[in-house]
Amino acid sequence: MPFLAFNSGVTEQGDRALWELHTAWYSGGLTLLGAWQSGFESYAKAAGASHRVPIDGWFLQAGYIFTGETIRDRTLVDPIHPFDTPLGPLRLGRLGADGPV
Repeated sequence: MPFLAFNSGVTEQGDRALWELHTAWYSGGLTLLGAWQSGFESYAKAAGASHRVPIDGWFLQAGYIFTGETIRDRTLVDPIHPFDTPLGPLRLGRLGADGPV
């Protein structure tokens, strides 16, 4: 199953421009990230003129290190004080709108 399927006779054709404004802030164990993306892609029917389709998106992300380390940039962190939960050690992951990953 393709990720993006076009209707019959439609192709990606013409100009494409994409950009992103990205920012990050680090304070102690806290990390805040954000970005805003925008641009356009062009599509056309088999023998027709291309049409620009706008693309816009954004994200905000926050993270905190509970084990005492501080962070100053994107890097690997070794815990100073590793800890376990009653269910075992914590694992890397993400909590999204659809639940934990």
